Amino acid sequence: MSTEVSHIPWLGFIILSIVVGSLLLIILAAILGKPWKPKATMLAEKEFLGEHLMKWLPKFCGEVRKHDRLGLFHCLADLTEGWISLDFQQYLQEIK
Repeated sequence: MSTEVSHIPWLGFIILSIVVGSLLLIILAAILGKPWKPKATMLAEKEFLGEHLMKWLPKFCGEVRKHDRLGLFHCLADLTEGWISLDFQQYLQEIK
């Protein structure tokens, strides 16, 4: 087993933690009826996603899928790539 593959379980946990944390913040904001992010934060996140994550994340998630033997990390890669892509598309529509 290569060193890359042996680190995938920790990476999966980190990715899952980020996604779940983000979802909880969105749900809390919806319950409170307040916008969940100020515009300056949204602009910074849009730039970060476009300039950094969207450039390497699809390839990385593809590699995770390719090396996953159990199917768990394949699902995490799908969830992560889908969430980040959806988030980025939302920013493209909302922030001009």
